[in-house]
Amino acid sequence: MDATKKQKLLEKSKEEYTSCTAASVKIDDLSSIKSFDPHGDPSNVGRPWRRWLKSFCLYADSKGLIIQADSADNKEQRRALFLHSAGEDVQEIFETLADTGAAADYVKAEKALNDYFIPKVNSTYQNHVFRSMEQQDGETVAQFVTRLKQVVKYCDYGDHSDNQIRDQVVQRCKSYALRRKLLEKGENLTLARLLTTAATYEAVQSQLASMEGGQHTVNLIRDSRREAQQRKGKEPGKEPKRRVTGKTCKKCGGANHFAVQCKTKSPKPAKPRSSGKLKDTKKKVRYVQDIDEDEDDFATGKIEVFIGGILVEMVVDSGASTNVIDKHLWSELRHEKIECVSKKSNKKLYPYGSKQPLEVLGTFSALTKVGETVVKAEFVVIDGEGEALLGRETAVQLGVLQFGVPVYLLKSKEEILHDNKGIFEGVGKLTGYQVKLHVDPEVPAVAQPVRRTPFSLREKVKEKIEELVADSLG
Repeated sequence: MDATKKQKLLEKSKEEYTSCTAASVKIDDLSSIKSFDPHGDPSNVGRPWRRWLKSFCLYADSKGLIIQADSADNKEQRRALFLHSAGEDVQEIFETLADTGAAADYVKAEKALNDYFIPKVNSTYQNHVFRSMEQQDGETVAQFVTRLKQVVKYCDYGDHSDNQIRDQVVQRCKSYALRRKLLEKGENLTLARLLTTAATYEAVQSQLASMEGGQHTVNLIRDSRREAQQRKGKEPGKEPKRRVTGKTCKKCGGANHFAVQCKTKSPKPAKPRSSGKLKDTKKKVRYVQDIDEDEDDFATGKIEVFIGGILVEMVVDSGASTNVIDKHLWSELRHEKIECVSKKSNKKLYPYGSKQPLEVLGTFSALTKVGETVVKAEFVVIDGEGEALLGRETAVQLGVLQFGVPVYLLKSKEEILHDNKGIFEGVGKLTGYQVKLHVDPEVPAVAQPVRRTPFSLREKVKEKIEELVADSLG
């Protein structure tokens, strides 16, 4: 369409609009309504058109252009305002449509454009879209229900839409605990009760998270690496920090550890026996070394733990309420590209017997693995140096720490059988007890003919009968 025709259409819509006197709407007020853009994917233009039409109806109603059966002026002015606000592109489309009605027929004009922009809905596909929706991360249940309501109106559920939304929330909500609460209500669960229950649950969870962000206790912060350097004659703090992932041990040839940490026992040359007199060795003893390395590692409580795919040596601390690592280890884990989710934290950690809290830099969550057991655990990063601590809760979940009274087997199976021969020999029976057979008296009895015993089995049957008689069972 050329510019001259567009200008004529615009002037015509303005003339229709300004000729009406039923309501006092100024042309300057039209700047608050944006023109509708009809270009784009035809299958997706329906939803934007509905939003624009709803906005226009609210605006027109606020200006007093309410459709009444006895007010032709109102209808004519509303139609003119409708086409003028929609824009030139929509006006061009409107001119090509059939059955648009007269100048005062607003309803037909709106219906013609609705039929053009809103295609026929495929209810089967809309049902699929509805069933595929699930609660997003950080989204409340109320927000999830709002999204479901926007889609369910295009489905063919009719009066059962609320029940379908209720079922979709129960099936696709993120919280397992909330799903359990909703299922416990059974047939009494409606959409309104679901929203109330979910809002209460989310509020309680938020309050608990705020309360649990308080004080935590750490019962052990010890820099054993510094002590190990002093025992080896090295100056503390000068040892460069290294990761063991991908390293090869020069002692045993294994992977992911150094020779100084290797637990493989090296063969020691046999010492020749000395002959002669025993010498006084009181002043010759320099140190006593325990060569049982496994026992020494067990005594320190150290285990190897995979945190986010990185191997880390940690101390099992049954008195710690959380898992703790220092900032240096955290820096190394980040350099090794640990798989985790980190965040700031306001937790307070207190060493055992101290009133001064440790400075917490933040926390991170990662998959933690020991052996074949994998759990998701939270770790607190402190500003300082110390051993990596595996807290009580995570250690129990990983199966490396157990609480309870140990159970001891006092006697073996053979000893029990030997001490109670009379019980485990022969056929057992209850003394002074008569068995009652439950027989339905209404069922008529049927006499069975005597079946002769085969000749080859007669001796065996006879021996069995004699055995039962001997055991007082015959």
